[in-house]
Amino acid sequence: MKRLFLGVGAMAVAAGLFQLTVFLRSEHQRKLASLPIKERGLALLDDLGCSDCHQTGSPLRAPILPGLFGKTVTLQDGTTVVADEEYLWQSIIDPKAQIVQGYQATMPIYQGQLNREDIEAIIAAMK
Repeated sequence: MKRLFLGVGAMAVAAGLFQLTVFLRSEHQRKLASLPIKERGLALLDDLGCSDCHQTGSPLRAPILPGLFGKTVTLQDGTTVVADEEYLWQSIIDPKAQIVQGYQATMPIYQGQLNREDIEAIIAAMK
């Protein structure tokens, strides 16, 4: 009987922690939504850990984001593309579609993970 009680108690604690996590995520989303678009994008870049790979001084695993918008980049197949809104959008939702020369396809795919407003905010942060 004692074991059953501990099992039920552990399940109640797990359920409570899950509810707390859901609540904190929704509160964080509300806070992000209230920020100006560029600040929201910077916060999302931080939340997602983008600067771990995309920042000056980080191990060179990915192109540096500050100053990237509007620049011409060379892709692995030798073609070039301007890092405009369309290119950046595609790179966020399907980063393996156009890989910058000199880098590996290691970025996670965010299609279905980020909503339109989040992607627009991230792109605004790069401008």
